[in-house]
Amino acid sequence: MTEEKRRQLRIWVLAAGVAALLGCGERLASGASGPAEDAGKMVAAGGGGTNVAAIPLAELSAQAEAAFATVQSINGNLTNDTATGAVQQELPGLTRESSVRMEESSKMLSSNPSLGTLRRLNREWQGVSEELADWKRSLMKRVTQLDEDRARLSQLEQVWQATRRSVVESQLPPEVLAQVDRILAAVEKTQAQADAQQKAVLGLQTRVAEQDGRTRHTLNVIERGLDGFLRRLLVRDGVPIWSPKVWADSAENLVEQSWHSFSRQAQALGGYVERKGSLLVLQAGLFLAMLAGLMAAGRILRRLEGDAASHEPWMFDSPVATALFLALLAGGWIHPQAPRLFWAISGAVALIPATLVVRRLLDQRLLPVLNVLAAVYFLDQIRMLAASQAVLSRLLLLAEVLGAALFTLWLRVPGRFGTAPEESRFRKRVGGTCRVVLIWCVLAFMTDLLGYVSLGKLLGHSLLESAYMALVWYAVARIIDGLFSSALCHPRLARMGLVRRHRDLLCRRTRDLVGWAAILCWGAYVLEALSLRTPLVQCVREALSATWAVGSFKGSLGDIVLFGGTVWGSFLVSRLLRFVLEEEVYSRVKLAPGLHYSISKLVNYSVLVLGFFTAMAVLGFDLTRLTILVGAFGVGLGFGLQNVINNLVSGLILLFERPIKVGDVIQLAGSEGVVKHIGIRASIVRGPNGSEFIVPNGSLVSDMVTNWTYSDSLRRIDLPVVVAVPAEAREVMELLKAAAAEQPTVLKDPPPQALLGSFGGDSMSFELRVWTSQAEDWSRLRSDLALAVRATLADHQIAVK
Repeated sequence: MTEEKRRQLRIWVLAAGVAALLGCGERLASGASGPAEDAGKMVAAGGGGTNVAAIPLAELSAQAEAAFATVQSINGNLTNDTATGAVQQELPGLTRESSVRMEESSKMLSSNPSLGTLRRLNREWQGVSEELADWKRSLMKRVTQLDEDRARLSQLEQVWQATRRSVVESQLPPEVLAQVDRILAAVEKTQAQADAQQKAVLGLQTRVAEQDGRTRHTLNVIERGLDGFLRRLLVRDGVPIWSPKVWADSAENLVEQSWHSFSRQAQALGGYVERKGSLLVLQAGLFLAMLAGLMAAGRILRRLEGDAASHEPWMFDSPVATALFLALLAGGWIHPQAPRLFWAISGAVALIPATLVVRRLLDQRLLPVLNVLAAVYFLDQIRMLAASQAVLSRLLLLAEVLGAALFTLWLRVPGRFGTAPEESRFRKRVGGTCRVVLIWCVLAFMTDLLGYVSLGKLLGHSLLESAYMALVWYAVARIIDGLFSSALCHPRLARMGLVRRHRDLLCRRTRDLVGWAAILCWGAYVLEALSLRTPLVQCVREALSATWAVGSFKGSLGDIVLFGGTVWGSFLVSRLLRFVLEEEVYSRVKLAPGLHYSISKLVNYSVLVLGFFTAMAVLGFDLTRLTILVGAFGVGLGFGLQNVINNLVSGLILLFERPIKVGDVIQLAGSEGVVKHIGIRASIVRGPNGSEFIVPNGSLVSDMVTNWTYSDSLRRIDLPVVVAVPAEAREVMELLKAAAAEQPTVLKDPPPQALLGSFGGDSMSFELRVWTSQAEDWSRLRSDLALAVRATLADHQIAVK
């Protein structure tokens, strides 16, 4: 090393040492703040970024590493931007698709569309609007993140520019200056990338906002169309079908317009598939998953034997149709913004599996109805595609309604469904339905024919849609019922005592529950199709929310309904819990005799009390006031209803202490019987002669009660026997024990005993003592024992007195 280099090194070391001392002094004076805090204070608060302090030379190396880490973190944020990339990739396709769909929507809105078409348009554009809103939120979040990153980069640039000047002024080695320059170059490069990305995101944000504005405008037009449709229901908003204005366009123009509309819809479908192809893959995956599940379940059921195999549902014989039907049915949730052509194709494809599925479920006599509905549904999909063509759409709807009316007349031909007396109920149901459908068809056809286009479309569309949805919900309900009954056939569930003993009951209750749920859903759909659900819900809400006051208490009809529903629900929950306990739990655990009854009663009372207090809280009643009220009533009840309260408390004592249990044989005040029920106020005891007498619980607790089966079911039976004197006493005792041992209900342990009680004159008195485990049937056993003793003594020629 030359002398000149040694001199420069000594100068650099001396400068670094002085700087370190100065830095330590500043930290001590400022309360020993750390390097992170010093880095946060390098930019002055005022002056718009001026008065930036350079990094102390002693901390140059550590701050350089922190700066490189910050730049790398920001670079990672810039490159890891999947949300903006997805928006940038999908926005051109959405713009092209929306332009085509807006053109079609404008034509449809100008052609007096049906209410169903308007609602479908509203759902489609709502889906587009929600997607654009998600994009706007993600872009806004990205812009905010970029602003923060650019501020951090600007701060780093100012700090390191000041540091560079300090290094140059201090004449530090070139390696230090090169390191500072590398940091500044990295900061400038990253800042340029952040600026470019921010410009791109801002431009993308502007384009998304523009598209969102167009979407919102379309939605506003559709909303006005919906309001206008409902306002002109009873107004003649068209011309009669025979008017020349209807046939103003030639057939060539109609074909050309239809072809142009179809091509534009095909373009919209292509744009949607290009953007949302992953959703189609998701739907296909759902179909494959359900198909695999149905096929696996079918194989499991076919391996079962006996009763389980006989309950194999129909859907496992055609798993492809069932899985395809369910997968296409789920398309409404998977594709909320799909165009019309997508739904028309999906509907046409779903027609085949739906027909196959429903054909397996429907009564064979109603198969013509299914065939006609399938044909009308296919025609309905064509009408959906022609919704922008006012004349063609109107003619197709008239043809559908006329065909439905003619078919209904055909169904009403006498003898169509047989003349057997057992089919009279079926004929009445079909006849009543046909009358309603025929009247509906006539109203829809005549109103549209005379120029009340909106009303005619509402009636016709609601009739057809309600028929389709009735079949769909019927099929869904039967599928759910079949899946449930199949699940009960699984070995793990089939071994449960609850399922083994009550399988038919569980299936029947589930079928009823699912059926009522399907009916409610179908009714809600029909009301929505008739535009009655919203006003009906509003009327019900107003009726339920109307308040009334009694003193300081305020309530409403809705509160009363909630109160009754909560109490009713608590009864249902109590019954369900007790059912599960009795059928499944008690059979698996070993409990003391009568304990299960006490547990069931305790669960019942606990659930009912909890449900009552919950209902009171739902009703809006202050529970503190209820406590005070109960305390006040308690004082009055303590004086006026002493016996009732005594019996209630005694009932709780019987349930908790269990001195008497259900099934015990008791003797009370000369009466004997078996305890059948322990209530909260009184208990029921069944006597030997079949009579049942009600005993207040207070008597069972306070009076002396003989419980023959308190600790076990053993009972001793004493039979007195008197014989003539010539007999030998020991011989008689052996004969008595032998006669008792021959009785099957007499226990061998403890063994029968024969005792000599007294003797004198011409007779001897004996007492035969035996034990039995059938305490409730002791009187019959005593009679059988007496007959056996008499026969035994007679065989040995011993006279009985």
